[in-house]
Amino acid sequence: AARLQAELAARLISQLPPETTDLWCHPHSRHAFFQGFRKQGYALHKQEGADLGERMQQALAATLARPEVAQAVLVGVDCPQMDAAYIAEAHQALRGCELVLGPAEDGGYGLIGMKRPQPVFTGIDWGSSQALAQTCRLLDARQTDYRLLPSLWDLDRPEDYQRYLALVSP
Repeated sequence: AARLQAELAARLISQLPPETTDLWCHPHSRHAFFQGFRKQGYALHKQEGADLGERMQQALAATLARPEVAQAVLVGVDCPQMDAAYIAEAHQALRGCELVLGPAEDGGYGLIGMKRPQPVFTGIDWGSSQALAQTCRLLDARQTDYRLLPSLWDLDRPEDYQRYLALVSP
């Protein structure tokens, strides 16, 4: 599982430019895997927060607090179809809305982007099939203008691994 996680991360990160990509590492950034990316010029940050929602909120808030950053897109690395073009599509969508989500087939999402920090990460059952629906209900209640990108699949179960092998096998 750890080797697969490293493979998925390296596969995505290698498509993204170090000058505009920060890596938010958990539980810390001192692991040799992350240090290899530091040597390539990627900025490393430790994720902070008690759960996934708090860690995402903190990462986005810290990124958007920088004066040179007009919008930020946060992605997970467990969506094998996630690539630089999909992330660019999210940035493009943010030109016309406040928030963008990249849905996952299992009811979660593998990407969230925004122009300013927004309190959308509390009261969400992370890892459940309801995470996307709960987030959308919260956004609708707050009348937040958001867009959904095309749905991707993520790698959570053994059958997802078989799907991944079919994707990467020649």
